[in-house]
Amino acid sequence: MAFENTQIALVEIVDLANRTADDGGLEDMTACFTNSDTETSCEELTAGTEGLRVQFDIPISAVTALTIRFWDDGAMDAGFMSVIPYSDVNSVDDTNEIEVDLNVGGETDFVLDANFMGDLGDADGAGNFAIRIVAGVALDPKPKASEVEYEITWNTAPYERVTYDNDGEILGSQIVQAYKVVSTNPLVKAATPFDSDTSNAVTGEFSLDLYAGDWVLIAFDDANPDKMDISDIITHTVP
Repeated sequence: MAFENTQIALVEIVDLANRTADDGGLEDMTACFTNSDTETSCEELTAGTEGLRVQFDIPISAVTALTIRFWDDGAMDAGFMSVIPYSDVNSVDDTNEIEVDLNVGGETDFVLDANFMGDLGDADGAGNFAIRIVAGVALDPKPKASEVEYEITWNTAPYERVTYDNDGEILGSQIVQAYKVVSTNPLVKAATPFDSDTSNAVTGEFSLDLYAGDWVLIAFDDANPDKMDISDIITHTVP
């Protein structure tokens, strides 16, 4: 899977009393850090007093493996950067932080191991996780922070069904897209589908690879995209 930023909910500048202190003031910088422009300096991070809080719209239970990519458009000092897991909404736990030598003027990758992910807690009140990016212990850099991206391996299982018409007859060759439910009342779905499939022309069977949670499915004929059907909310489980 390629690096992306589609399910990063927020990227905020955090005022810090020290690199592991609870969150202080927050400044929303999401638009800059997720606009896919790696040459834009969104913020110059001052070591010890500023960090990035990256909030994901992803439950940690859905993650098998995760790599965070932090882009730097030039630094005043070379050194180390760290990622630290949020154990709750405002606090981090640095027991298993991951420190990597900063690649000045390029990307620095942090591969999150099982110990790190085991320290992740509910960071938004909805079961999703967040990480903090700060200057490392070994040497304090002052990077000109740019883009934040991630590459993920999902913990998923197939969701298999059949497409029918209003009379209950098999209706094949339908495009079926799965959208994560963001909230239920009113119903708000993710802006982009997580997975899609075209149902079998004869049997109407389709299969979607989804992680555990609530979803809505939208089915439509590509030749008549104005005629579509949206499902009730489905709750998918992963063994």
